[in-house]
Amino acid sequence: PECCQGINDLVTPFFFVFLQEVSGATEADVRNGEVMKSLTPSQQQKVEADCYHCLTNMLDNAQDNYVLDSKGIQEKVFKLKRIISRLDEKLVQHLESNDVEFLQFAFRWF
Repeated sequence: PECCQGINDLVTPFFFVFLQEVSGATEADVRNGEVMKSLTPSQQQKVEADCYHCLTNMLDNAQDNYVLDSKGIQEKVFKLKRIISRLDEKLVQHLESNDVEFLQFAFRWF
């Protein structure tokens, strides 16, 4: 399996919501980071399982737009380059002359 940078950005909202749900803590309590220490191992496992379940379901539906080698992300970056080429050809030439690929900076935008 591939590893993609940024998955933590996707799972964080799930973790926050499930941690608050299991602990009954306020949003402020969850934000200060102390709540996790007060959970039982069973509660921690529930948070982890719920996060994993939601993340895998989300990635199943978004994989073409998240995995670098997939067609979805490649096509979107190619379309972006075509649009930028029409709007600012000098910018595209500058990027190319400096060996900057659109994929290097535009990947996270999609």
